[in-house]
Amino acid sequence: MAVTESNIHALWVAYQAAKGTASTTATKRLQQVGGDLNTSRADGSENFSDLDRFGGAIDFIDTIQGDGAPVIHAQPNSTAYLCWLFFGGETFTAAFAGVAPKYVFVPQANTGFWATWWKRVGLSEIVRQKFNDAKITTLKIEGSTANKIVKITPSLIALDPGERFATDPSPSLEVAKPFLYTDAVGTLEIDGTVFTAQTQFAVTIEAGLAPYQGDAIKFQDLIAGNANVTMEGPTILLDTDGLAQYNKIIYGTTTPTSSQKPAITAPAIGAFTCEFVRGTGATRESLKIELPAVKWSPDLAVAPNPDGGAIELALNGQMRKVAGSPAVRITIETGGTGGDTAAHST
Repeated sequence: MAVTESNIHALWVAYQAAKGTASTTATKRLQQVGGDLNTSRADGSENFSDLDRFGGAIDFIDTIQGDGAPVIHAQPNSTAYLCWLFFGGETFTAAFAGVAPKYVFVPQANTGFWATWWKRVGLSEIVRQKFNDAKITTLKIEGSTANKIVKITPSLIALDPGERFATDPSPSLEVAKPFLYTDAVGTLEIDGTVFTAQTQFAVTIEAGLAPYQGDAIKFQDLIAGNANVTMEGPTILLDTDGLAQYNKIIYGTTTPTSSQKPAITAPAIGAFTCEFVRGTGATRESLKIELPAVKWSPDLAVAPNPDGGAIELALNGQMRKVAGSPAVRITIETGGTGGDTAAHST
């Protein structure tokens, strides 16, 4: 008796022209390293009495939807494609005179593009499922010194999930390697200051989409709510720069006086920038994340430790808007071997 192999798996995705028009051909195969896509069914029931101590019940299917959050290696071209689907647009600059192709993503007036996803698990006993009418509801980009490979996690909802398919899509894995945390040496800036003594960060961009059910078991559409951008970290060492940042958040200045008390007015808005880069000129590959305005959390503590060791501060923050700037900007260059060289055509 054969057993389905969990370590043999693949994930593909393609843009959909419209809701209700599933794609028949995949565009990208993604390098998945965690998470999953699921077909989730919610059942309901209602009890009734039949004059017996153990009464009866009526069962029914309440909803069926596809959901999940596959964790994917942040390769340049795959990351650009996922950003395009999520943001619903891009500004593309073609390669010229030794300059790599560049894609710039900022929030658009729409709620992103519909997409079709294909999932396969197993080699001898295979599960193949297709997730139609899907949108990415949240996009998370994270990196750390503990796990050097940068990852992108799209959380999505599919209105028409679980369709069986017989043959794997044709796109193969991307040639370019994923970005590494060490590709960002000297580029992580907090409020305009470069911090090298930092160990992790994660940016989460939430579209605020929620499913709406009409008169069918499957959801009718996705409804827009409040969108937001949040940060986990960056986590910084409490050295000279770290202490100055702590003082600025708590006291409102990097150099508080001996008699100064915590600030009682709203602090100045900060900013965050980080860029992963490798190669130069026409072969340059990069991923730049910019949050022009961040409200840092005041929940910081400097705790002693009898055994010694590093004191780290996880800043954490939430997006704020400033005139003339988007909530978030992501810029990707794809000049490496096998890179995308054209706009993601719709």
